[in-house]
Amino acid sequence: MLREFHTPSLSWPDKTMSVIQQRQLEACEMRLRRLPSFGLFNGCTEENVDQLRRISYDAREHLNPPGLMHVADLTLTVMRRLPAEALLLTMPEFELVQQLLNDRDGLRLTEWHETAPAESLVRRLWCSVQTGEGGDSVSLRMEPQFRLALMRLMGTDEYRQLRIRITQLNIAVICALNVYGILYADDVFDSLGDLLLGFDISLAERMLKIAFDYCLGRDGKMVLLHPALADPEKAMQGLFHVDLRPYAEVDPAEPAPQMLLSDTEHQAMHRLCALIEGSLRPDYSAYYCVEDLRFLAKQSVSFDTLAEVLAAQLAVRPTDDMLDGLRQLQVSAPGFVCMLSRKVH
Repeated sequence: MLREFHTPSLSWPDKTMSVIQQRQLEACEMRLRRLPSFGLFNGCTEENVDQLRRISYDAREHLNPPGLMHVADLTLTVMRRLPAEALLLTMPEFELVQQLLNDRDGLRLTEWHETAPAESLVRRLWCSVQTGEGGDSVSLRMEPQFRLALMRLMGTDEYRQLRIRITQLNIAVICALNVYGILYADDVFDSLGDLLLGFDISLAERMLKIAFDYCLGRDGKMVLLHPALADPEKAMQGLFHVDLRPYAEVDPAEPAPQMLLSDTEHQAMHRLCALIEGSLRPDYSAYYCVEDLRFLAKQSVSFDTLAEVLAAQLAVRPTDDMLDGLRQLQVSAPGFVCMLSRKVH
C-alpha cells in the first residue's frame, strides 16, 4: 500500500508501526465505504459500467482505455484474466476469498485487517460492497456465477501447487523485509520468474502494491518497505539487491515474523510485556506496544527516543525496571541491514 503521509516530519510516538498502519487502514476504510454498492455481476448496466471501470485497478494501470466500455467487454476482460489474477493474490486476499466461497449471503467485515483485502477484491471487480443502514457495518458480496468459476479454478491441483509456491514467495519477502527493512521490487520479480514462466508483470506489480508498503526510489523503481520503517529516504541510502532464495524454502503455515526472533529477543519482549502490563494507557496492548519499540530499535533510534515512546504509551512514569527492560530489548534487536553501514551495490 502506498504510504499516504510523510512520516519523517512526525514525532517518534506518532510514527510507530501501529500508528502508521492505523492511519493507512483508516484511509482504506474511508475509500471502501465510498465504493459503488453494485458490482460487475450485480447491478452493472450500460449506464453505470464506466463508473465501475473508473474504480477498478485497470483504470489505475491503464490510463487510456481502448474506447467506450460495455458490460460484456468488461466482464470478458475480468474472466479472461481470472486464472493469472487468482494465482497472484496476496495472502490476506486469498484468506478473504476462501471465506467468500463459503458464504452465500455476503460476508460482514468485522476485523480491521479485512479492510484492505476487501477494498482490493472490489477493485478487481470480483465483489461488491454494501454499507449497513447508518453506516455502522460493511459487507462484501461475491455473486454465485463468479463464485462458481473461481471455485472450479482454485480446485485444480495445478492451481493449488502453484499457489503454495506464490505463498512461499510472499513469506520470503516478509522475512527479507524483517532483515533488510527495504527491498527492490525487481528482486521479487526475479524470484517470481523462477516460479512462473511468462507471468503478467502488471498483475505481479499489483500484488506487491496490495501486499506491502511501497514507494518509488530516485530512479523511479518500485521499492518495498517494512511496515515499521519510518524514514524510507534514509533507508534507501543503504539499498542494494537481495537474493530471496534463502528465504523461500519455508512452511506456508508457519507465522513468518516469529521465525526471525531469537531466543534473546523473545525473552526481552516477554519481560518488557510483563513489566508494562497494567500500566498502559486505555486501549493499549502490551504486546503491540513492545512490538512497536522493538521495530524502532531495529531502526537504530537512540535509547532516549525509545524511552520517549514508552512514556507516551504508559499511564504512569516509566520505572527503573521498565527502562532496564527497554534497554535489554534495544540490545537484543538486530538492526535493519538497510540502516547499517553497507556498501551500495
